[in-house]
Amino acid sequence: MKSSEARQLLAQEAARILSEEGQRDHLAAKRKAAVRLGLSHGHLPTNREIEAALAERQRLFEAPAQASRLARLRRGALAAMDRFENLETRVAGAAVGELATAHDPVQLHIFTDAPESVAFRLADLGLEWSEGTRRVRWRSGRQRNIPLFTFHIDGERVDALVFSLTEIREAPCDPVDGRPMVRFNQRRLERLLGRET
Repeated sequence: MKSSEARQLLAQEAARILSEEGQRDHLAAKRKAAVRLGLSHGHLPTNREIEAALAERQRLFEAPAQASRLARLRRGALAAMDRFENLETRVAGAAVGELATAHDPVQLHIFTDAPESVAFRLADLGLEWSEGTRRVRWRSGRQRNIPLFTFHIDGERVDALVFSLTEIREAPCDPVDGRPMVRFNQRRLERLLGRET
């Protein structure tokens, strides 16, 4: 089998794993695909190749569900932003793109120098949440563990990452392509939803 064919098969299987199994880590999906297909790790596709395979898969098999999935995710993002109106927020991740799996959460970026204010707000809202951290990287090479609050609003899982106020100026790297993450403010998200309805 040619290297290009192996890469394509691996990209398609990794895309299926991301779509159907809820895996969100591209590298883990690639490795799982290689084991399943019995192919060498030397043929692993790039994250962009996997995203292209995922887009093709969604176009062929999930087109009707995809539009409603994106709209639901974006409405969930707007509902989450509404709950934190006293804090500067942005939405990132699948809600601002064109590819969303059934397993993608709303990714909310909240900017405050007092991360505990997010916990206080969640408590005021009567929401249950879990706390953790997520390692993020910037193009400068700087890396940092960011506080993460996970909760549900209107049936949608929300992963809220809490950045410092100064970090609103520079988006961290997108884990898929390494470029700065696309982030929408509430007004831009509302305009996007207005076009969908």
